[in-house]
Amino acid sequence: MNLGNIYALIAAFLLGAGVVLLKFLNSNLSPLMISTYSILLGFILMTIHILITKQNDFKKFSLKKHGLGFVFLGPLGTGLALFLAITGLQKVNASTGGFLIQLDIVACIILGVILLKEKIKLNHWIGICLTLIGALSLSIDFSNINEISFSTSSICVAVGGFLFGVAIIGNRLMNEEFNALELTWLRLAGALPVLMISSFIAYKDINIIISSIKLLDIWWMVYAVSNFYLAYILLAKASKLIESWKIGAILKLIPFFTLFLSFILLNEELNLILILGSLFIISGILVIDIELFMKIFKKNNND
Repeated sequence: MNLGNIYALIAAFLLGAGVVLLKFLNSNLSPLMISTYSILLGFILMTIHILITKQNDFKKFSLKKHGLGFVFLGPLGTGLALFLAITGLQKVNASTGGFLIQLDIVACIILGVILLKEKIKLNHWIGICLTLIGALSLSIDFSNINEISFSTSSICVAVGGFLFGVAIIGNRLMNEEFNALELTWLRLAGALPVLMISSFIAYKDINIIISSIKLLDIWWMVYAVSNFYLAYILLAKASKLIESWKIGAILKLIPFFTLFLSFILLNEELNLILILGSLFIISGILVIDIELFMKIFKKNNND
């Protein structure tokens, strides 16, 4: 197997495991604190990595030229997206959350048409409908049979997933001038101020923020380092060795890693709603990316 494929596969595993790791974090840690500290640690580690390797050229960055892509990549697509996703993931099953995050593909299509002038095809419309049906079914709260309502936590995860797709568009708006490592640093740099300011506004007391550091444990360390440093580094390395479409295809495995680990580590069980919802989402992804999977199939046949 190509080394680039291995890097991307490990990164997908780490990101899938991250959803499960959230269940092991100190329950007294708020989603805002988890998001802020995780991005902060990732930013520090990424900065050290870039300084050591000297793989950067940020002089070409211009807020006027790259402002929209930067806002999509950092503040919206990472900062706000992560906060909403973690807020929801603390209360929904990891297996359910892993599939809801796949709504990023819907944002990619919609914003791709609006900002990148991409053409939307029939398979995209069908895929979007299937994905949204799956997301809606996973978001319905069936605890009260007499009154069907939507789970706020599931909706938070779904919106967070959609915003992760906004980050992908931001990446595409800037990837012609910046390499994967530079884009990762800009992503974390853009998300950090938003989360830190939000923390100060929410808690209004620096002592509360500082005291919450005591709540951080080894599980948080594993989560933050694996998801906001190691996974990004591996994806940056993979981008130098294999095509971006291959990386995209491998990252589709993330919810399956989450599902597998949630069964083993959290003893979660399959239910009819999870099966149906995940099948709709998987079907939507397959329909949307039919050209991608056909490309992989043809390449394997040629090899």
